[in-house]
Amino acid sequence: MVISVAFAGKLAGAAVPEMFSGIPPRDAAAVGVAMNSRGAVELNIAGIALRARLFAPGRGASAIVDNQFSSIAIVAVVTTLATPVLLRWLLPGGPRGNTLRLDKTRTFPP
Repeated sequence: MVISVAFAGKLAGAAVPEMFSGIPPRDAAAVGVAMNSRGAVELNIAGIALRARLFAPGRGASAIVDNQFSSIAIVAVVTTLATPVLLRWLLPGGPRGNTLRLDKTRTFPP
């Protein structure tokens, strides 16, 4: 559930504004998916909260609150690892419009 909310929040926060700015929906979705690779930011914020003792045992009213640091770390790892797979699925043709033609027989990137 937490991973789904993390994906949906990042997708909505990045893809929806892109669509309103005129980007095609598939490319806008790719921008939203690419935001999922920001796991390092999540881990840094969770680390700061851990040092501030916001995740101290017994502080929360339930086991979910007591284990928030672990869930944040798992979400960061899963969303970061899923990003390249989802981008490959969304953008199967590779980079578009970024080809450099050196001669008539080769185009880069391949």
